[in-house]
Amino acid sequence: MYSFDLLRLFFVILALISHFRLSQGKGYFLSKVVRLDPNLLKLPYLVAITRSAMPVLLIIFGFMIEYVYAEAWELNGARTVLEKMLNRAVVCYLAFVSILFLVVFTFGDHSFFTFLGSSLFLYQGHPHANLFGYYTLFIPITFFLMWIRFKFNWKLEIMLVVGLITFAEVLKAFVPALPGIFDQLGQLFFGIGGDMGPSIVHSLFLLVYGALVANFIKKRKLDFKAWLLIILTILSFAAISYEISKIGLALFVVRIADYGAYRAENNYVYFAFGVSCFILFWGISWAIVRQIGNNLKSFISYYGGNTFLIFLYGNIMLLFIPKIDDESYLSILTLTNSLILSLAAVNVYDWAYNNLSIVKHYHYFIKTNIRRSLNFLSGASGTKVKLDQAPAPPEIPTVEIKKPEITI
Repeated sequence: MYSFDLLRLFFVILALISHFRLSQGKGYFLSKVVRLDPNLLKLPYLVAITRSAMPVLLIIFGFMIEYVYAEAWELNGARTVLEKMLNRAVVCYLAFVSILFLVVFTFGDHSFFTFLGSSLFLYQGHPHANLFGYYTLFIPITFFLMWIRFKFNWKLEIMLVVGLITFAEVLKAFVPALPGIFDQLGQLFFGIGGDMGPSIVHSLFLLVYGALVANFIKKRKLDFKAWLLIILTILSFAAISYEISKIGLALFVVRIADYGAYRAENNYVYFAFGVSCFILFWGISWAIVRQIGNNLKSFISYYGGNTFLIFLYGNIMLLFIPKIDDESYLSILTLTNSLILSLAAVNVYDWAYNNLSIVKHYHYFIKTNIRRSLNFLSGASGTKVKLDQAPAPPEIPTVEIKKPEITI
C-alpha cells in the first residue's frame, strides 16, 4: 500500500498547486485563447497534469472503499461502516464551512447570505472549499451504493451507476438548468449547464473503477470484474488516443488544462484522462517504492495517510497569500513553502491531538453524536441499538500510521 500512499500524496500536492494558481488569478480558460498556435502559445502542460488530481483522487477513494470499508462491512456489519463514513462526511462538511467562513468574515469577499447559501449548496462556494463540500455529499451516496451491493449484488450496483449516469446525460441534453435555487444542485449532482464538473453522478464511474482495481488486487484472478476493469482501462487509453489523433496534441493539452472544457462539460475524455493518469502514475509510484528504504516508506505512509489534513490546512494557507508575479522565483518559493507547511500541519495536529484534550474531545463529540443520532433513528424504527457508554474519549487514530482509510 506504500505505492498508494505515495500516489495520493502526489495528487493532493498537485491539487494544491492548482489551487495556488487559482488564488493567484492564473486559472486557464479556453475562451481566452482566440486562436491556437503552438508556436505562439506556451502549452499548459503543468496545468493539464494538475487537472488529473480530482479524478485520480476519486479513483483512490473508490479503491479505499472496496479495500478497507467493504471488508469492514463483511466483518462488522453495515452499522460500523455507516458510523465511520458519516463521521468522515461530517468532518468534510465542517472543513467546507470553515473555509467559507474564513472567506466571508476574514476577507469579506462575500456576504453572510452568500455564505449561508453556499453552506446549503445553493450557491457557488469557493474553489478552496468545494472539494470538501463535494465529499460531504459523495460519501453518503457511496454508502447507499455499498448497501445496494451487500443487500442485493454488485451487478445491480453497477447497473444503478450506469442508469444514473445515463439519466444525467439525458438531463444535460434536454434541461439547460434547474429552476431557481436548485440550479446549483443540478450542476453539482448532474452537470447540468456544463459549468461545473466533475458532477457527483458522473464521478460514480471513477468510484466504480477504483473499486474494481481494489477487487483485482485482493483476489488476483481474472473473473468478470477483472475483465470489466481491463476493458474500461483499454477504452480509456483508446479514448485519449482517438481524441489526440482527432484534434492534435496541442489542442488536447489546452482543453485538458481548461476547466471550462472537458472537465466542466463532464466529457468522457476527462474521465478517460483520469484513468490513464492513475495507471501511469501508479506504475511510477510502485517502481519508486520498490527502490526506497524503510525510513522513506514510513514518511510516505505517514503523510500519504493524512492527506485530508494536508489539503485542509494547505487551502487555508493559500487564502492568506497575496498575489505575486507567477513568473518570478518568489512565486515558486512561496508555493514550495506553502507545500512544506501543509505537510508540517500533520505534525502540528499530531502534537495537538496528543497534548491538547480539546482536540480529542472534538473528535469524540462528533463520533458519539453520530452514534446517538443513529440510535435515535433506529429506535424510531423499532430496532434501537444501545449506545455504549465510554468514561473518556477513546483514542481516535486520525493521524497515526495505520491501515489506509478514506482520505482526500
